[in-house]
Amino acid sequence: MAKYIINNGHMLKSETSISLHTLQNDVGGPIEPIILMGNRIMIVDEEGKMKQKEINRCATLIANLDGIEDVIAGTAVILTAETYHAFINS
Repeated sequence: MAKYIINNGHMLKSETSISLHTLQNDVGGPIEPIILMGNRIMIVDEEGKMKQKEINRCATLIANLDGIEDVIAGTAVILTAETYHAFINS
C-alpha cells in the first residue's frame, strides 16, 4: 500500500507498511485525518500548529484546492481512502 509523504515541497512515495506507529512517526505526533476529494485522506500532526511546526505550503495548497480552509503545519501523508479504511479496520 503506497503512501505519499509531503514535506518541504517534496513528495516521496513510500511502500512501507501502514500502522498507527509509522503514521505517527511520519507526521511527528498524534494523527489527524483530513478528508480530501478524489478518494484521498491526508494525515497530519493533530498538534502541528500548536507545536509551531513549519507551514507545509504544498500540503496546504492541496487541502485548500479541496475546500479545506486551513493551513497544514509539518509533514503530511496522503493515502487513498481504501488504504486508510484498511488501516483503521486492521
